[in-house]
Amino acid sequence: MSIVAYSQVISKGVYEFPFSYQLPHEGISSSFIGKYGSIKYWIEAEIQRPLFTLNNKIKTKLNVDVPLVCNDIMLPLKLSAQKSDFFFHNNGSIRMDAMIDRRAYYPGEFVVIHCNVINQSSTRVIPRIMKSNTNDWRDWLQEPDLLPLKYFKYCNVPIPIGIAISVDSPILKE
Repeated sequence: MSIVAYSQVISKGVYEFPFSYQLPHEGISSSFIGKYGSIKYWIEAEIQRPLFTLNNKIKTKLNVDVPLVCNDIMLPLKLSAQKSDFFFHNNGSIRMDAMIDRRAYYPGEFVVIHCNVINQSSTRVIPRIMKSNTNDWRDWLQEPDLLPLKYFKYCNVPIPIGIAISVDSPILKE
């Protein structure tokens, strides 16, 4: 971005210099201040004065809120995983399907998880739910040899005792 300066000397009086700047449509992030980093935008104006005097400078914070594009954020999310042949023994497989009704939630909302486990092996399976939070931040110098800093927070969520669990396993059937 080039800075274009007003080239004429102005005498005593009140002057108005209207200008505009269009923020880019893409590649700009919302303003925020967090524990591990921040994104701030500023507008700065400066009046150059004759030599050997300090320039007058003012600066103010500009908040930028980038609209959230939620084309697929309200769609359900379904994940599946399957393990088989434990320790090179041919004793069946375990399959798990997990689904949540949408991909984004507000703080304080309940996340309803639908989980289906199909155990066709002799391995005992203990279901557990884990919520993880990952924040990635890069060093402010943006040096290419530095890896992003990662902050992990794991939280084990116990499965309620009174929940109705249906069992469909060939091992447990009589």
